[in-house]
Amino acid sequence: MGELTIADNCRGIKFSELDGSDKGDFDNLRNIANRSIETLVNENPHLLIFPHSLHYNPDKIEEDCILRMSGGVDNAEISTGNIAGFIGYKDTQLTINSRFQTGEQDYFLQYMVQKVFLPNVFDLPHTTNTENVFDVLPLMFPYYLNKSLKQGVFKTYQKFERNDSRVKGVINVDRHIKLNIPFMGKIAYTSRECSYDNPMIQLIRHTIEYIKSKKYGKSILTGSSDIQSAVRQIIEVTHSYAVQQRQSVINKNLKPVNHPYYSEYRPLQKLCMAILNHKKLSYGRGANKVYGLLFDCAWLWEEYLATILKSQGFTHPLNRLNKGAIYVDKEYKYPRYPDYYKRNQNPDDNCIIDAKYKRMEIKKHLDRDDLNQLITYLHILPSKKAYLVYPFGKDEVEEKQIDLIRGEEIKIQGFKISQKTQYEDFCDGMVDSEQALIKNIK
Repeated sequence: MGELTIADNCRGIKFSELDGSDKGDFDNLRNIANRSIETLVNENPHLLIFPHSLHYNPDKIEEDCILRMSGGVDNAEISTGNIAGFIGYKDTQLTINSRFQTGEQDYFLQYMVQKVFLPNVFDLPHTTNTENVFDVLPLMFPYYLNKSLKQGVFKTYQKFERNDSRVKGVINVDRHIKLNIPFMGKIAYTSRECSYDNPMIQLIRHTIEYIKSKKYGKSILTGSSDIQSAVRQIIEVTHSYAVQQRQSVINKNLKPVNHPYYSEYRPLQKLCMAILNHKKLSYGRGANKVYGLLFDCAWLWEEYLATILKSQGFTHPLNRLNKGAIYVDKEYKYPRYPDYYKRNQNPDDNCIIDAKYKRMEIKKHLDRDDLNQLITYLHILPSKKAYLVYPFGKDEVEEKQIDLIRGEEIKIQGFKISQKTQYEDFCDGMVDSEQALIKNIK
């Protein structure tokens, strides 16, 4: 049993054709296959999937499966969807690469993660070791830390053992006799105070120090003024920080944060635990739990395109926060959320863009649901033009235009994913594709 590799959006792959697969791997994968993502995440604290807010995802990925299996060990077939990353159970580890992987490295996944979570840093090195999927975790730390601190610094009641003259709690007689005989004016007591210096904030501090120790850590923690301010806040309140207490802090965070006000700290806590425990997650053997790190590539693709289109004046509606909707009716009861749209004074200059992370079968016709969705958006905004932007590799159709009866245009616009096998060259190719997309939509 060992490490298996497959690509996303595959259909009917023979299990027996996976390199290194055996019956033990088949039995282990059956504990992952054909089960909803929501069930797996709820049952397995060491399984991370992004985005965290599954129920707010319009694609309802919580109802999907990471992979589907059918048949017995001799004739089993595996199918995958838009989920990519790394997942394991017992001795079996399965890596799901994006179908645009170049060579041995999944540069496309890493590039999108960097652009979405750390857009201000461009000099991070790519990874070449077998744990590369976990090396993207620190890139997401600034995003989730800033998001959490918008709710304020996490504060909770802590128990303190003190020994001074300012008694503000219950006197501890045993400790007092041990520490203060002969009496010198101090009294040992136990107090319970609401404090910022608690296991959750200590966990964040240890994560900051861990990232600092990496060669690219400084770039991550100084990439913007927001993250610099956030790091300062955490350092200022963690007076009791001690590096030798790291495992103790991890143990105190085994139970997830469950505070109704500090809701954003729960995904941050899970991320910090994964960063600090990445070796254990990668090489843990024998545990009857599913572990790993996964991304919804459809969501990641949409957020990546947003980093390009926002600079061109496009609005990227936030379904979860009910922001940026366009409405079907005058009473604003029926919101619709295009992926991106631009509204100008001249309606003829309005534009709709929809992101699709899937193979586009457009040689004969466009998918009916996609077509109906775009026609609806064109009518509501209103707009004369809409684009459907999808990623393509070497042999897929690049673009097609559909002219509607009333004069609107729907353009299926391919976004070429670089096929370079060196990361620096790959990034250059992606920049060229980004510029080409901007040019086409103008």
